[in-house]
Amino acid sequence: MADFRVLQALRVDGTTRPSPPCSAGGPLMPAIDSPNFETAREIQEERDTHMPYISKSRLMEYAKNPYHLYLKYIRGLREPENRWMRRGSNIHSVFEDYYHNVREAFEETGDVCDDLTIYLPADYTRWMDYTEPFITNFLMFEARRLQRCCDLDDVSLFPAVGIEAEVWDWNQLIPRMGFADVIVEAASLPDFSADTAGVVVIDFKTGKTPPKKYRNDGIFLELEYYALLFEEEYDVAAVGGYYPMNDDFITAESTEKRRSKVERLCQELEDAGTDVDNYPINPGPLCAWGPNEDQKSSFYHICPCKWATESGPGPTFYSDNKESLESGS
Repeated sequence: MADFRVLQALRVDGTTRPSPPCSAGGPLMPAIDSPNFETAREIQEERDTHMPYISKSRLMEYAKNPYHLYLKYIRGLREPENRWMRRGSNIHSVFEDYYHNVREAFEETGDVCDDLTIYLPADYTRWMDYTEPFITNFLMFEARRLQRCCDLDDVSLFPAVGIEAEVWDWNQLIPRMGFADVIVEAASLPDFSADTAGVVVIDFKTGKTPPKKYRNDGIFLELEYYALLFEEEYDVAAVGGYYPMNDDFITAESTEKRRSKVERLCQELEDAGTDVDNYPINPGPLCAWGPNEDQKSSFYHICPCKWATESGPGPTFYSDNKESLESGS
């Protein structure tokens, strides 16, 4: 059985193996280049709405803490980039280029090499800091998909159906949109039966796999939004989230309860306007989960919530005026 450990992609002398016959350049950024964002802004101006579009990230921000969404998207107080954001962006761009490389190589050769490391970006400095566990686990996830395709004697199932696939629902007062990290044939995934028709929309998550008690209001709600959005354009068999940190692939069946909640949240967000009273504070673990600077929301110190303070709910990391109890700052 082939060993897909990432470090085998490097020769002893530090040079990389030859790349497949395809583009392995820098990360592609369709979210920036898409003309649909300008169209959405034009619609916003025409309809005089408070935001140009609703996305999964905006919906989840509103679901977790409406006041934070108000600060970010109504007041325009954007969060500074942190190391978690940089890691997520870098890993996503590597995965994206990998899928493009696989697809372009398959179009040229009609086959897929069993050493999947050759489809990683040729510039290994983009991914070498994330080899363990992210890149290695991702390649093992892909190796399992390739093995399934080989078992079915059909490697044409392996290349992605969609990469950073973009879908917009223009039939709303405020358009709804989303980018799927990757869309693959359901039959290529060993989690599904070989005769499963349709595709699976996959969202990559570079954090830890959430405990089951947090999934209904977290990852499952996100996946329901994707199902609602993408089923108009694709034959969606399922939606899933893959966590390369833990090599966990989570899928959820669509339910009326979650679908209704997504619809309700979208409608609330559409109706909220610019009045701060429509964005209540909803404190919770994502406000602050530790005493360090990188263990709290960027809005923690300007939000009047009492989470993690001496008199507030949750753990106690700060005084009531939000001074760190650990550092005394």
